[in-house]
Amino acid sequence: MPVWASANPRVSCFSSAWGVFATLVLSIGFKALTTWSLLHFTQMRNYSLGRRLVAGYLHQPYEWFLDRHSADLGKTVLSEVQLVVSTALSPLMQALAQGAVVIALLALLVAADPPLALAVSLALGLGYGGIYVALRRWRRRSACIWSNHSLT
Repeated sequence: MPVWASANPRVSCFSSAWGVFATLVLSIGFKALTTWSLLHFTQMRNYSLGRRLVAGYLHQPYEWFLDRHSADLGKTVLSEVQLVVSTALSPLMQALAQGAVVIALLALLVAADPPLALAVSLALGLGYGGIYVALRRWRRRSACIWSNHSLT
C-alpha cells in the first residue's frame, strides 16, 4: 500500500500535504524558469536589433552626419528599439507561451474526456475571440496614436 493511501489518516493527510507542497514548488520553479527565458530572449533581441541599427547608422558617409547629432541618433535608435521590443515582441512571446499552455491543457482534456474537451475548447475559443473583437478598435486607435507620436 502506498504511503499516501495509508490506513492512518494522519499519515495520509501529511503525505498529501507534502505532495501538494512539492507540486507547488515545482510549478513556481517552472514558471520562474519560463519567465526568465522569455525576458532573456526579448532582452537579447533588444540588444541585437539595437546593435544592428546603430551599426547601420555608423556605416553612413560623413556628410550624412553633418546635420545630425550622433548622441541624439543613438538615443533615438535605442529608445525606439526598446519600445518595439516591449510593446510588440514581449507580448507576442508571452502570448505564445500562454498558448502553448492552453494547447497542452486541451490535449490533456482530450485524452481524459473528449466531449468535455470540445466544450472547454469552444468556450475558450469564444472567450478569446470575443476579447479580440472587443479590443480591435482600441488597438487600431492606439496604433494610430503611437505612429503619429513616433513621426513627430
